[in-house]
Amino acid sequence: METLIQFFILIGLGIAVILVIVIATGGRSISRYLLTKDIFDTVNKTMPGARVANAAASSHNEIEVELVGLQGKMKVYRRSGLMIGVFVDESAFIPQEGTFRFIAPRAITSDPRVDAAAFDQRFKAAFTTIIAEKGFTPAESRGPDLLITYHFALEGPVDDAQISNSFGYQIPEMIGARSDTSPELPILLEKASFVIDFIDPNGKKLIWRASLLTNLIVEASDEERTRRINDAVKKMLTFFPPKSSTRR
Repeated sequence: METLIQFFILIGLGIAVILVIVIATGGRSISRYLLTKDIFDTVNKTMPGARVANAAASSHNEIEVELVGLQGKMKVYRRSGLMIGVFVDESAFIPQEGTFRFIAPRAITSDPRVDAAAFDQRFKAAFTTIIAEKGFTPAESRGPDLLITYHFALEGPVDDAQISNSFGYQIPEMIGARSDTSPELPILLEKASFVIDFIDPNGKKLIWRASLLTNLIVEASDEERTRRINDAVKKMLTFFPPKSSTRR
């Protein structure tokens, strides 16, 4: 038994070494079977229910993931020990500057430690400040160029379809994303997911999403909670707007 355990340990180490070598070369294709668990977890939190087809690494800290049946691209980034997933609908027009309006999120956790109103206030303040540096301001008289919302899950799984229906926008359909043996199973966001969504106000369709794998709500002072949310939003918005976008 001990010999068998050592054998599997050696296999695991071998796979890890291969993955490090492939990633270190940069820009190389990676088999889905060589991706680490944290990458799969990030994909699942960003686009729940998606299946990974292949991946390519431009560096150890940036991996582009091809998802089965999904029109768009997704990247996974490592930043200061955190995993950030970014989805971009490549068929959509994403403005490089303009206006935005928040969609008020519904409470999606019953954890008594979470002050939803305070969280909402901190998020909106952080988002408005950081996105202003990129040329986006709150819409006033005319309609916005983007609709913004967020959701977070701390206590248990959250049905992604339920979230998108409550906000009134569409999640891109992923053909073949669910198992043929369990087509009725809900698509779930996992625990400790913080997600920011950018929605096309015309088609009410998700066009950009970032997820951060962390637990933002902990037993901490108000100042510390504010600092953590500011830091999370800043890291997520590092990748917005995408450098290329379909023109109108």
